Amino acid sequence: MLMVDTLEKAIQLTEKYRFKEALALFEIGECYKNDPVATSYYALCVAAYRKDAKVAANVCKTAMKRGFYSPDLFLNLGKIYLLAKRKDLAIKAFSKGLTIDKAHKGLRRQLKRLGTRRIAPISFLPRGHAVNIIIGQITHKIKQHKTIRTDGIARQQI
Repeated sequence: MLMVDTLEKAIQLTEKYRFKEALALFEIGECYKNDPVATSYYALCVAAYRKDAKVAANVCKTAMKRGFYSPDLFLNLGKIYLLAKRKDLAIKAFSKGLTIDKAHKGLRRQLKRLGTRRIAPISFLPRGHAVNIIIGQITHKIKQHKTIRTDGIARQQI
């Protein structure tokens, strides 16, 4: 099997979430090292299968230094951050990828899946500040209560 075929097969397996098989193919002769995109897929496999998101993120960032032009690098880095439960960094990675390709379906799908956060009630305080948290919880409950009431009214009118 040629190196190019091996890389393509490994990338396809990664996209199908078959990380163990993909990792085995990537490690045949370390064929991923010359291709930044393939390296980012390898890093995703490391994060998903070996549960080592820190090493995977570093491998992916190294690949990004060689091939920053590819939105797939940002997509894979964002997925690695999601595996590490770092939603904030994942959103930043997906957003940076969209600056390269505004129509990238994978990046758009990930951002849509994650949703958007409302602006902090008191913007000069950090999002995690107790005052912002309490105000946010209160406004969320009020908004939720209004939605329930208007849904009830709409149902009664039908």
